Amino acid sequence: MEFRLKVNAARNFKACDFAGGRAVMFTAAAPYKKTAPNEDRAALIPCGQDCGVLAVTDGLGGLPAGRQASDTVIAALVRELGGGRRGAALDAAVESALQSANRALPAGGLGNACTIGMAVIEDGTVRARHAGDTEVLVTGPRGARKFRTAAHSPSGAALASGALSEEQALHHPQRNIVNNVVGGADFFLETGAAVALAAGDTVTVASDGLWDNFYEREISHMICAARLSDAAANLAAAAARRMAGDGDLPGHADDLTFILYRPNP
Repeated sequence: MEFRLKVNAARNFKACDFAGGRAVMFTAAAPYKKTAPNEDRAALIPCGQDCGVLAVTDGLGGLPAGRQASDTVIAALVRELGGGRRGAALDAAVESALQSANRALPAGGLGNACTIGMAVIEDGTVRARHAGDTEVLVTGPRGARKFRTAAHSPSGAALASGALSEEQALHHPQRNIVNNVVGGADFFLETGAAVALAAGDTVTVASDGLWDNFYEREISHMICAARLSDAAANLAAAAARRMAGDGDLPGHADDLTFILYRPNP
């Protein structure tokens, strides 16, 4: 039986000018889902000229309200951001929104929680903020890494420290365990240093449906070798093949959501 991501080009892709560049969003439910919802969410939140936030959330699978958690977090960000906030004020608004959502989620009594990855684009720089294994990657025009977050998980920490190779981490039996989520008692939001963006750089924010199915070099190659819209289509098509099983290569069927962003030349 051949599995396919539930892709409808008109519905699953969205491209637009954003924050002094171009952004493409993609989201699709896991191939095995018949009636269960896609627990991922994505948003482009404008915060003034050449400034905005790329956000992806991933509701925890197996919990009763993963989708509601993703919706709650995105709604909190949209509500708190904007109004021309920049710099420290924008970072404070992001922190306030996430802390508010974190307090609200357990109060619902539904066991709902989610991971989040964000890229704050401002005046030609990007700052990554994340909790869990929804990650942010910044690559140069030839695919070289300029920045990547480290997943808040046992295998992610081991990979970042060098205790595990990327191949070992992708095949690790506990790769889906996360130890930091919005809706958790020990939630925290990690902030990366600002990275200057140059022509041809690409920012990728994605749920673990991307990171659990590809080596970083594969992602970088597909991104840098094409126009942004083509790169998004290539990633989605390759993920569908990978989730169907491809020998010894990593393959994990899951909801998949990503945002690709490039600054204007």
